Amino acid sequence: MVTFANSSGTATRSVQTIYPRFRGGGGENVGTETVCILGADGPLGRRMIEIAIDCGYQIQVLTSGHLDYSHSQLRIRKGCPLNTRDLRTVINGSSCVINLLNLSGHEAAKDSPRQTQYSATVTKMVWSAMQRQQIDRYLLVSHPSVVTPADRRRNPQGLASKYLWPLLHRRRWRDLQAEADLLRQTQLAWTLIRCPQVKDVDGYGPVDVDRHCPAGTLVSLDRLARFLIYQKDCQRYLRESVFVASRVSRLRSM
Repeated sequence: MVTFANSSGTATRSVQTIYPRFRGGGGENVGTETVCILGADGPLGRRMIEIAIDCGYQIQVLTSGHLDYSHSQLRIRKGCPLNTRDLRTVINGSSCVINLLNLSGHEAAKDSPRQTQYSATVTKMVWSAMQRQQIDRYLLVSHPSVVTPADRRRNPQGLASKYLWPLLHRRRWRDLQAEADLLRQTQLAWTLIRCPQVKDVDGYGPVDVDRHCPAGTLVSLDRLARFLIYQKDCQRYLRESVFVASRVSRLRSM
């Protein structure tokens, strides 16, 4: 699970759909691209919403918690990711789906016997909904313990995430691994982003990306949020699983 520690352009697409069950906008902004965020009630989701709105996007979010944020470009649906109707409604009309449900504090991150296949089931349902609505771009944030064929984990954090975390969180790791395996079988334009601890701190440079090994021990919340929004239109990591981490800036390292 990804944990939080508190310290302290767009392509056009014509969308003309009314969402009566959303709280926020009224669906009248025709011609504005829409981004869907699942599990946006955490710090990362909140920051992504702010950045996406600044970029001019319409945002549709599905949350099972409380999101204390209001804007004319934001539509909020409170519901369950395992509910087909909720998923289809929040995904409808979007050009990209960003899944943050694996973040700490969400129901999906709990080691519960009843949720042994929570994340894998959600991604399977998202895939089905996206196929139904002909939506292609899917960004999934997950834990660095998830293994892919391209991995070459030679540094300490890579070995720890591969062996230690799965041992301590066996049920949760199996679910995340099953989700990643399923994702690679889809025909979506997906990107799997594996990140370490997310910290709301300043003083970090751009996000480092590595296709084979964990790139660091933490990632800045703001930098990760900007990276994820940018990936919506980025073609560089299509159908790839990458590790991300924050690069320490010169000012911070002095």
